[in-house]
Amino acid sequence: MKSSRRVKLIAFLALLLSTSGIVQAQNEDLDQAVAAYNSGDYAKAVSLWEPYARQGNREAQYAMGVAFYEGKGASRDLDQAIEWFRKAADSGQTTAMFNLGVAYWEGRGVKQNFSRAVDWWERAAELGDITSQYNHGLAYYLGKGAERDISQARIWLGRSAE
Repeated sequence: MKSSRRVKLIAFLALLLSTSGIVQAQNEDLDQAVAAYNSGDYAKAVSLWEPYARQGNREAQYAMGVAFYEGKGASRDLDQAIEWFRKAADSGQTTAMFNLGVAYWEGRGVKQNFSRAVDWWERAAELGDITSQYNHGLAYYLGKGAERDISQARIWLGRSAE
């Protein structure tokens, strides 16, 4: 029985070590992508982000959305930008949620829809995104996308100010 536990422990430790190596390599690739993007080598950045984005890495998905939105390292394509932002947002990436809110508010790449904008900002605001808290409060203040509610406006604007 003890040797069986040892074998399981050794197997678990081996898996843990191999997984940490994969995570380390992924982090290094993502850091290289950010450095490439910041230095203007957009094509290299996108080539590093894309495989991770396709594997479900929310930060890489967000970065792909930015690349398509700005047309840097990829052709400017609002449909693709929205698609990547949506994937990242669905995985909990708050800046992507904020960007989707802006897209719906302004009607960029999607049909203008104030209530959908507010929905995205609310999700991000609840996760602590300051700009989404502000926009969410502003929407309540203006009565756009949400029923005008000065009390809710104060709450969300207050949270963003904190």
